[in-house]
Amino acid sequence: MKLIANQLVLAPTDLGNFLGCRHLSFLDRAAARGEQERPLRHDPRMEDLRERGRRHEAAYLDHLRRVHDSIAGGPDTDARTSSAGTGLAGTLDAMRAGVDVIYQATLEDDVWAGRADFLLRVPTPSSLGHWSYEVVDTKLARDTRAGTLLQLGVYSHLLAALQERTPRHMHVVPPGTDFEPRSYRVDEYAAYVRFLQRRIVAFAAVPDATYPDQVPRCDTCPWWARCEQRRRGDDYLGYVAGIATQQIATLRDLGVERLADLAALDPVPRPARGSRDALVRVRDQARMQQHGRERGEPAFRLREPLDAGHGLARLPAPTPDDIFLDFEGDHFAETGVREYLLGYVTQAPEGPAGYTAIRARNRTEECAAFERFMDLATAIRDRNPGAHIYHFAPYEPAALKRLMGRYATREVALDALLRGGAFVDLHAVVKRALIAGVERYSIKDLEPFFGYRRDQDLREAAGARRIVEHAIAAGDRDPAVAVHFAIVEAYNREDCESAERLRDWLERLRDEAIASGHAVPRPDLRAGEASAAIGELDQDLERLRRHLLEGVPVEPDERSDAERARFALAHMMEFHRREDKASWWEYFRLLALEEDDLDDERRALRGLTHVATVEPGAAPLERYRFPPQDLDARAGDTAFDPDGARVGTVAAVHLADGALDIKQSKATAGVHPGTVVLHNHVRSDALRESLMRLGEAVLDQGLDLGSPYRAAADLLLRRPPPAKTPDGSLLRHGEDPVAAACRIAVELDGHVLAIQGPPGTGKTYTGAEIICALVQAGLKVGVTAVSHKVIVNLLEAAARRARQDDLPITFVHRQQGQYDGEWDIERVYAYDAVRAALESGTADVVGATAWCWARPDFEQSVDVLIVDEAGQMSLANVLACAPAGRSLVLLGDPQQLEQPLQSSHPEGSEVSALYHLLDGADTMPPEQGLFLAKTYRLHPEIARFTSEIYYEGGLKR
Repeated sequence: MKLIANQLVLAPTDLGNFLGCRHLSFLDRAAARGEQERPLRHDPRMEDLRERGRRHEAAYLDHLRRVHDSIAGGPDTDARTSSAGTGLAGTLDAMRAGVDVIYQATLEDDVWAGRADFLLRVPTPSSLGHWSYEVVDTKLARDTRAGTLLQLGVYSHLLAALQERTPRHMHVVPPGTDFEPRSYRVDEYAAYVRFLQRRIVAFAAVPDATYPDQVPRCDTCPWWARCEQRRRGDDYLGYVAGIATQQIATLRDLGVERLADLAALDPVPRPARGSRDALVRVRDQARMQQHGRERGEPAFRLREPLDAGHGLARLPAPTPDDIFLDFEGDHFAETGVREYLLGYVTQAPEGPAGYTAIRARNRTEECAAFERFMDLATAIRDRNPGAHIYHFAPYEPAALKRLMGRYATREVALDALLRGGAFVDLHAVVKRALIAGVERYSIKDLEPFFGYRRDQDLREAAGARRIVEHAIAAGDRDPAVAVHFAIVEAYNREDCESAERLRDWLERLRDEAIASGHAVPRPDLRAGEASAAIGELDQDLERLRRHLLEGVPVEPDERSDAERARFALAHMMEFHRREDKASWWEYFRLLALEEDDLDDERRALRGLTHVATVEPGAAPLERYRFPPQDLDARAGDTAFDPDGARVGTVAAVHLADGALDIKQSKATAGVHPGTVVLHNHVRSDALRESLMRLGEAVLDQGLDLGSPYRAAADLLLRRPPPAKTPDGSLLRHGEDPVAAACRIAVELDGHVLAIQGPPGTGKTYTGAEIICALVQAGLKVGVTAVSHKVIVNLLEAAARRARQDDLPITFVHRQQGQYDGEWDIERVYAYDAVRAALESGTADVVGATAWCWARPDFEQSVDVLIVDEAGQMSLANVLACAPAGRSLVLLGDPQQLEQPLQSSHPEGSEVSALYHLLDGADTMPPEQGLFLAKTYRLHPEIARFTSEIYYEGGLKR
């Protein structure tokens, strides 16, 4: 923020600051108005990052000079570079002259001002002429952050006013990509950017009262020292370990503003939101911290009672083979290396004694580090089943699960470790074992209790981590980074050593408790072996995967289309097992939590109160009310008590009333739990086995497959249906897209037709027209989707269309119960009855989920299988049910909603079917499929604008 001519002028970075911390914006406003001095916070490591950013920007400028004829602005101009002058006038002159690139372009209006890294000319008409400009920014992070998009959004807004046309895209050039920009559609973010702009402008004019609450932005904020001084002076409630933001707000409403006030609170009232037990927990924590202050040193006490549920009872017997594990990872990295340092301490003979560090600067090294550690841990556990892997907080097992899914390797080994209870979370042990007078239950804050002293400066380590993360994201092999990597490695070693010392201290506390007369049992050792059937399945999957991947290059860019298809298929065969494992791992994680910790979990409910028996009987339907909380509960979920005993099935969720209905069994009738954990698991055997049959066929015959796998092979290879027009487009000149869809669907003959339609463009109407056209042509039709609701919606639309044209079409829906709609749709549940209806011709159209179509007895049971919402249905599921139809029609839009996933998967095996066909394009290429560009839900002008965004911004581009 700056005050210019008594007017506050905002910079694009102010928007990100406002979103991250309202108090930061308040202080920046005061500094701009001269009401207080803005502090300087010198950080050599941040200066190092800024210098690296400047070098990346300069390298991109050199690249642009090599590929463009005219560049304006910036220093070091050469003979081909024209001068753009300075300020807004110089930028406007360069824009009007149609310069290819404008470097350090000034963009401003009455309220906003900033300097964009680059403006690139694009061939889209504007008030300037037959060209316009789009904003390009260079960033060190390989994965684009939210603040970057907000900043680019403001620049694009300012640019739109100057050229009288909103740019279609804004771009980020990350490092290590040969200066290939990552592009984002401006209109996808414009509404949110405008919303935040209005809020910060109003705030700058008349600021609300703010308080310096602790937020992530504090780590790099120049005002941190001042805010910290105020928080300490106020005895800030946020210093109570484990207190939630909502609890702070609740306590302030009760007049409790200070930690000391909370420690003295007695009795604790019932809050309007959240549980009273949780408030009692933070009150007890505040008391211990206050007690430590009065003593002048940290204090702690063991929780009571010391029984089998106590934290100390979670400690397995120590062995010389125990491993103490710690990862260093970039939490923001989505596509590049995330776990760049794996460190552990062990005395096991399989590896070097003491500390071992495995660095990873690319994905090959990351995979190798994971495999090396898994092989070590497996060897140790095979020799000594009592050995355990200790870690602090859940990050390490979660990282191993991510790596397993990402690289599709060591799945059986990791599953065995998890099944066998090999991992011991010392953070969970501490939280259940004691109340400590610390502000955070981090391992650093606990170290005074067990006397561990660090040599590595933590602030220096934090800066070194940022430098290393940016260098890895940039692909920077500068030898200077090795110094910072060594600092991170020292920090990691001390984390591992500290975990070992913490375990030893907890063991001493356990011995003291036993000596005082308490019985503190050890946890039972669990076997990690899977069943013989699962072991045989693993062998089959491994064989198929190994043969499919023979000769396939490791680097994605080196693979041919056929090799990309084989790679995706090799890993899709285990797609459902990875999803199932993630679901079960999450379920067991929730069961392992202390009940107090379930307050913040969306798949668990605490504070249930029984309010009514909705349906009495031997297996009653019971209604429970729950306190307000974030919740992910769905009909069909199984409800378990905290010990893992089945309570019943969720029949309905009434979020507005804060209630849910649970259908109980005879065994659980009359049992009313106060806490439930929710889980939902549908067996995926049919889907996995279908993909394995496809994998066997590819091994035997290659990808040039015939019936029943021809359409599946076309989908894998992204083969379009045969083109009927001279230019290769599927749409004939002047042809209506719906009419084209019906024509092509009837003529498909074993190929795949993809149809993409944005919201309101009539996807369901188009699907209904296709169904009617296919039946009129004497073809049998199957319909599938991600849910029965979507399937029924398309069947009803087709039934409505058939009635309008007096078409005698018989519709069958494979589902239990009676259909209660207004159309003639027959419900049939038995698989053999559905198959018989298709074979006899008594059913023209059958709707069923992928679990039905993937069965071997349904292969080639229909002429055309239509997949609705194929933008949200996984490629794995579509391939699994593809053999049911001679041809495939995919209908949907991957831009609307993302495909929901529970696990991580190797690239190419995790996408939806339509996303796979688009292969990075925003909209369906005309030679690949059809695009429904006209929307019917919006005002004609808005519809034209939407069509332009999708059609002109995608197809024509």
